[in-house]
Amino acid sequence: QAAIQARVAAASQPHLRPVFNLTGTVLHTNLGRAPLPRQALEAISAVAAGAANLEFTIADMPLTVGPLGFLQPNPTVAALAYHDLITGPTGDSLTGELALDLYAGAGVTTQLLRNHFAEVRACEAYPESAAQLGLPPERAEDFLERQHREGIRPTLVIANPPREGLGPRVVAVLQQIAPQRLHIMSCGPAGLARDLAALAGDYQLLGLRAYDTLPQTPHVELVAWLERRTGPRAEPVPKDS
Repeated sequence: QAAIQARVAAASQPHLRPVFNLTGTVLHTNLGRAPLPRQALEAISAVAAGAANLEFTIADMPLTVGPLGFLQPNPTVAALAYHDLITGPTGDSLTGELALDLYAGAGVTTQLLRNHFAEVRACEAYPESAAQLGLPPERAEDFLERQHREGIRPTLVIANPPREGLGPRVVAVLQQIAPQRLHIMSCGPAGLARDLAALAGDYQLLGLRAYDTLPQTPHVELVAWLERRTGPRAEPVPKDS
């Protein structure tokens, strides 16, 4: 019994250890943006303290990601998805005065949008990623409601929400802001389906494309391109459709 208790105690201890000449850390959970336990985050921070950030290039954009930052594990395929997210189903570049980047993450799409729009406003709720963007962490719904109070009218809004999707509150404010184009990148097909159904009254789906960012797994990234309807408002798709 004493030996079993010793083994259980040993297994319960943190297994992360500092590594000499560590130049970067990557933690891949394969669970989308599922939150990690506080103890795990504290252990990662302690081990990675003082280590250099991970520096790499994706979609021809240089990025710096810290030990608790978020990034796609398949940069080649992710670059294709990011490119399509800011353009459209035909690959034609969109331009305009203002674009919004919701759930901006490491900032790849924010940088790409700045090549085509006079002003790009981004938001990210995760503190480390927001810091890399030079922004305070802010939830998408709070960010959008603030933009709506300012009376902004963006040409394009792009969003890369977590697996659950945009959700009713974000969808409601987007319908009030009424951008001409709305492009959504999703790692959760069920969440995307709910969002598309809720938006169907005001937006028509121009196209939908899948990206195999995690080969040999059931996970897939989707990009949906929507354009605001110009005629009478269509009836929303029933929830049970």
